[in-house]
Amino acid sequence: EAGTALDKEIETQEQDAGLLAHHHFARAEIFALQFRPLQALPHYERAYEPDVAMTLNNLGNLYAATQKHAQAETALREALDSYRKLAKRNPGAYEPHMAMTLNNLGALYADIQKHAQAETAYKEALSIRKKLAARNPDAYEPYVAATLNNIAGLYVFSLNRPDEAWRLVEEGLGIRRRLWNRFPPAFGDDLAKSLEVSIETGIRLGKDKTDLCARAKEIEQVAYRADLKAIARGYIQRFCGGI
Repeated sequence: EAGTALDKEIETQEQDAGLLAHHHFARAEIFALQFRPLQALPHYERAYEPDVAMTLNNLGNLYAATQKHAQAETALREALDSYRKLAKRNPGAYEPHMAMTLNNLGALYADIQKHAQAETAYKEALSIRKKLAARNPDAYEPYVAATLNNIAGLYVFSLNRPDEAWRLVEEGLGIRRRLWNRFPPAFGDDLAKSLEVSIETGIRLGKDKTDLCARAKEIEQVAYRADLKAIARGYIQRFCGGI
């Protein structure tokens, strides 16, 4: 219903560029929430001018979701350039968005096997997010943990650097366990994802099966998503037999 109403507004507001762009952006968001990226793309493109940086960031994510990697990289890099300029004038307002785009760019680079670029983007995002979390931990610690997990995953799955991955994933686990203890429904699946990376890292480091079993059981305890619980059961079968 909201989408239909916006379609009517878009049809009747062709002369009001600012309002039209707002409606296009809202329509794209609805399509994205409905997992319809191809329908969302043209609306994000029409919303380009009023909010360049955020639109480019979202456009880049949608291009990535539809395997348009070259377009995704171009959009995310343009978004990052815009946010860098904005952050120079008002870091408090725009550094969080800059870190978000860096994290998205890191994920894209990791997906297309540009590992060095992924590491660089993730590390800059982590540096910004740690600085923000030092001032406002409640708002930014979840984002610190997410980027820690992303870098750890890159190190263990793509770069064969499990020792570095272990340090990062343990740091992220500390944050996500603390967040989960405060509000389990919001952070259970995130904690489970970090635990999964920690198990895969532990396997490569030859960690004791008792520790890996405990982490697998923790995934089963905290996860809400069925796929994460299934992963936990696989690990439990592998590591907990006879313990």
